[in-house]
Amino acid sequence: MSENQNFRDYGQQFKTELDQALQTGNFNGLNELVQDVVKNSVNGAIDQGMKAAGSAFDMAQSALNTAGNEAADAVSRTFATRRKEQPAMVHREFRQMRSAGTQKAQLLPPLFKKVGSASGTILQIFGWIGIGAFGITLLVLGIITLAAHATGLIGVDIFFLLLAAGSAAMVAKGGSLKARLARAERYFKLCQRTGYCNVSDLAREVGRDDRFVVKELKTLLEKGAYSQGHLDREEQCFMITDAAYKEYERVTSERQQIALNQQEKEEQARRRELEEANLTEQERMVRSMIREGEEYIALIRQKNDAIPGEVFSQKLYRMEALLKEIFVNVEKRPEQASKMHRLMNYYLPTTLKLLTAYEEFDRMSVQGEDVTDAKREIENTIDTINDAFGELLNKLFAATAMDVTTDAQVLKTMLAQEGLTKEGIMKEENENVYGFR
Repeated sequence: MSENQNFRDYGQQFKTELDQALQTGNFNGLNELVQDVVKNSVNGAIDQGMKAAGSAFDMAQSALNTAGNEAADAVSRTFATRRKEQPAMVHREFRQMRSAGTQKAQLLPPLFKKVGSASGTILQIFGWIGIGAFGITLLVLGIITLAAHATGLIGVDIFFLLLAAGSAAMVAKGGSLKARLARAERYFKLCQRTGYCNVSDLAREVGRDDRFVVKELKTLLEKGAYSQGHLDREEQCFMITDAAYKEYERVTSERQQIALNQQEKEEQARRRELEEANLTEQERMVRSMIREGEEYIALIRQKNDAIPGEVFSQKLYRMEALLKEIFVNVEKRPEQASKMHRLMNYYLPTTLKLLTAYEEFDRMSVQGEDVTDAKREIENTIDTINDAFGELLNKLFAATAMDVTTDAQVLKTMLAQEGLTKEGIMKEENENVYGFR
């Protein structure tokens, strides 16, 4: 029986049942007939929707198979033509291409996956099926309700209205998933060239604000759309590869370290200013001399790191140790600063000049006799400089040693006078025995 014949039969039954309901006031028969209509309409709509979806799938599969066969035939014809000319090379080349493609597919997972595509399509298909089935049913029930003033059918009308609204929501959700997938693919293509892209640029490309794009990227990352995707800490940059993220981490770490070093230097400068505010002129001069000496020591260490050779490095290590002891002594005894002028004004600048020349000579790929003699002379001069620095350190400590010796002798004499030493006790006993002091 055709569909039109079914609707004519249902119409005649509706008319009969409606007349009886109006005469008797009993709507039970009409309700049963409505239920039959709804059931048959829903089942018919679902069957039609599934048939349409199946037909679409069969057509798509057939098209893919046809395209695949045509592509395979084209490849086969190409290799068959070349096989006539170079059979062995063609076979080997084909095997290499196939092996390389298989290995690449195994080693490199896709950076972008179309998550949500299937679910979006399914939601739209069943949503439209629901809209058709529940919409038709709602329309029929509405006409009956209005024509017969059947208030008992209002609840059924509301129920099918909610079902139709839910189906429309499924269609809207499916469209939203597909739109999000299209934006996700757009994000990926924009980042493909460099491996990263600013969030503001992505937002401008898709016509949304930055907060929307950040929220959507987080959702896509949770869903697994980007296998190597990363958002930076400030949520201002999106990266699609692990390599780009590692480079971002390295650059960020270096910038943070530079900022910390600069902050530390500024803090040290402020502390020095506060400390030097209450210092005398001589103490300020000593502080300035020590800072300058520390800078020379740091430069000598840099030259030592740049110049190869264990023997020469040991000489520079000894020089560095001597200079550190010299400046520690001057810091503890500022009165010794007057003996440091020649060191600061001539010895250290000249030493640094010699080390710079030695570094340049050592870098030369071809070193003639003059360069070799100059390097040897500098090496001997460094030994002489170290001896001079050692002698300067002894002179700086000489006054201190004399002061310590004098203090020790005075203390020893005072202890003996008080009878607190062995010699003092014996002297006191003799005085008591012979009666004289």
